[in-house]
Amino acid sequence: MRSLISKTIALTLCIAMLTGVFSAAVQAIGDPTGAPSLVAGDINNDTNVDNKDLIRLFQFLSEWDVEVNEYAADVNNDNSTDNKDLIRLFQYLSEWDVEIFIKNNCPHDGDTELRGAKDPTCAEEGYTGDTYCLLCGMIIRRGTAIQTLPHTGGVADCHNQAVCTVCGNPYGELDPDNHTGGTEIRDAVNPTCTKEGYTGDTYCAGCNAKLAEGTVIAAIGTHGETEIRNQKDATCTEEGYTGDTYCTVCGELLYGGTVIQPTNHPNVEARGGYWPTCTVDGYSGDVYCSDCGEFLYAGSVIAARGHFGGTATYYSRAVCQVCGEEYGDFAPIRAYDQLNDNQKGIYSAIDTAVSNLEMDWFELPFDRLVSVRTMESDIRVALHAVAYDKPEYFWMPKTYSYQSTTDPFTGLINSFQMSFAFEADDAVRGFYHVTAAERAAMQAQIDGIISEITAVTDTLETDFEKEWFVHDFLCDTITYDYESAELVNTDQSADFRTYTIYGALVMKTCVCEGYSRAMQYLMNLMGIPCNLVSGLGQGGPHMWNIINPGDGLYYLDVTFDDSIEGSGIDMPGLHNYFNITKPQLEEDHVLDGVYIDGQDYSDPNTDFNFFMTYSDCTESNYYTKSGAYIYANDATDAAAFALKEWADGHTMLEYMYDEAIDSASAKMLLANALKGKLKVIGSADLPFGNYTIILFDSF
Repeated sequence: MRSLISKTIALTLCIAMLTGVFSAAVQAIGDPTGAPSLVAGDINNDTNVDNKDLIRLFQFLSEWDVEVNEYAADVNNDNSTDNKDLIRLFQYLSEWDVEIFIKNNCPHDGDTELRGAKDPTCAEEGYTGDTYCLLCGMIIRRGTAIQTLPHTGGVADCHNQAVCTVCGNPYGELDPDNHTGGTEIRDAVNPTCTKEGYTGDTYCAGCNAKLAEGTVIAAIGTHGETEIRNQKDATCTEEGYTGDTYCTVCGELLYGGTVIQPTNHPNVEARGGYWPTCTVDGYSGDVYCSDCGEFLYAGSVIAARGHFGGTATYYSRAVCQVCGEEYGDFAPIRAYDQLNDNQKGIYSAIDTAVSNLEMDWFELPFDRLVSVRTMESDIRVALHAVAYDKPEYFWMPKTYSYQSTTDPFTGLINSFQMSFAFEADDAVRGFYHVTAAERAAMQAQIDGIISEITAVTDTLETDFEKEWFVHDFLCDTITYDYESAELVNTDQSADFRTYTIYGALVMKTCVCEGYSRAMQYLMNLMGIPCNLVSGLGQGGPHMWNIINPGDGLYYLDVTFDDSIEGSGIDMPGLHNYFNITKPQLEEDHVLDGVYIDGQDYSDPNTDFNFFMTYSDCTESNYYTKSGAYIYANDATDAAAFALKEWADGHTMLEYMYDEAIDSASAKMLLANALKGKLKVIGSADLPFGNYTIILFDSF
């Protein structure tokens, strides 16, 4: 459809023409052949170009039912007929300065040729072709359409049209009498013993037309043998069926069967069950029907049995007698557990007497078959054990008396008594260092310090953090008592308090025994197993700790971390002896011998320990656990440790570095790891081992 604007222009032009505005004519040039020349603008082909042509062109463009000379209608010679031609013709007739294409003055008296001719087919029309003048190339006359040819060939049948052999398209009517595609029998019925059958009707498979009627088949007459069909066994949940009875000759149902009730899971079995182990729960198994396999109900969990048997020691966990795995906690680091039965009895008697500040003779248990010398040894071992296990007994004397009676005939012991007192000036005087009142006052002072410490340690999560805090607290608050140490070396009496937790916690001055007992006392209060070890340290008599922070045994020397002889380091709280192994300790310590049951310890000059480490644990070593360790190719953990400590207000820290590098390399690695965060402004190497102290500041 042409656009509305085109129709508007055409209508305007038409109105103007009807009012008689335009009048012009163009005479056609004669054609010697007798055919009129095609003149641009001669729309109605009357050899004149006038208003009639303009009206006819308007009507044509407005889609009225009129005919035009389409070649003459192309006024502007652009090979199409549209509003442009209508406007051009309007302008031309109005005598505007426009042109319509040049009129052909060729006489067309030369040769011509036919162009665009096309033979018709059964699918498309043909065309006679247009006649062109070979002198000017103009169309002299148009051709006409040639009707399509009829389809030919092919054969129609009852369900398919004939297919044209020229174009391959189907055409024409179906042939209802030409049945193809085969036949099929429908509605056939087999005869039974009592009913007629039917051969069935014959149908064309192509068009479904019935071709022939069937015939009746007579009944067989009598039923023959029978068979059971549709039989089904009952299951646990579904009904069964005895089956229907059919005639085997005619297949007729003679009579139906009966329903068989479900068996309701008569047999069951457990599947997927397994026995519990020491640490893993077992399972009784899910219950299934063993006949149909249906899941009936879930089983139940069988609780793990737990480890069984074995005995834990202070240096090893118990070993399960069932699975062979270690389990549970270490036994307490307690001297009492190392004693034999006779020594344990003496230990209990001494413990009670010391706890009560007993001034009278008290009975000791004994085996009548042992000798007095053995009892003397057992008393010394038991007294040593109480002193090791009870750091809270700051008043406990190291001097005692004993007396015994023996049978004059057998030499067997009749009685054995012990005392921490002696008679002098018709009075009994105790070997105890304090009175009951003094002990109470001193204990109150100790308890006040303990409250301050536990107020902090109660906020810490791990045993390592608690041990670290207490270690640093003791190093920060205690001053080593060199005077008391010298008095001991000259066999002179020193203040007993410097060997006790009172000296360490309240007086804040003590010797190595005071450090060690205070560490032991505080650790045991916090549930961390800890006890005492004695020997030589850097050549002199010394005491330190053995401790288990959870993963195994370590040595801990708070005294040496607080004041390392000859180091010249004025920095409290070093950690060179914080949870170290036996080989590390033995670089400058010598352990007293370990107690052996049955050995004679009656000689007061025979020193011994109850404990030693039996492992090479390193996890809780201060440097590896805290991160204060610089590896040969990495200082990431060391830098993180520095930043954490810096946030807590520490500007000077100690580090251990890998033996594969030197001090300068270690400091360079740490400085690079802290680049942009903290800067190293000073350092000092410790005179022993691969340790260094580094001073930090912010950028």
